[in-house]
Amino acid sequence: MGLYNIVMQDPSFYEFASEDARITIDKDRKLVMVDGAEQGFPYSISALEETLLDAGGVSSLYKKYDKTVFRHLVARRRSGATVVNSGISQEVDSGCGKLSSVLNW
Repeated sequence: MGLYNIVMQDPSFYEFASEDARITIDKDRKLVMVDGAEQGFPYSISALEETLLDAGGVSSLYKKYDKTVFRHLVARRRSGATVVNSGISQEVDSGCGKLSSVLNW
């Protein structure tokens, strides 16, 4: 399950975000919209959090990558990195031409 972890820094957000207020998250513009407010409230999340959300959460990624889930997350965000599947074990290419094997426990 992918849940947003947003901490609103703008105190005026809390003036509009009452018990029954309709709140919408605009993921592309990274804005939280509250009915009754004329402007959206910006938020920020890390690249890792965004990847987790896009994938549907950690559970979904574990189903796909098993024990190598975090190695895949880091490899995706590293500049120029690619994930190589050798058929025996998975390796991560750092972009420098050297492969480092993933430990299979």
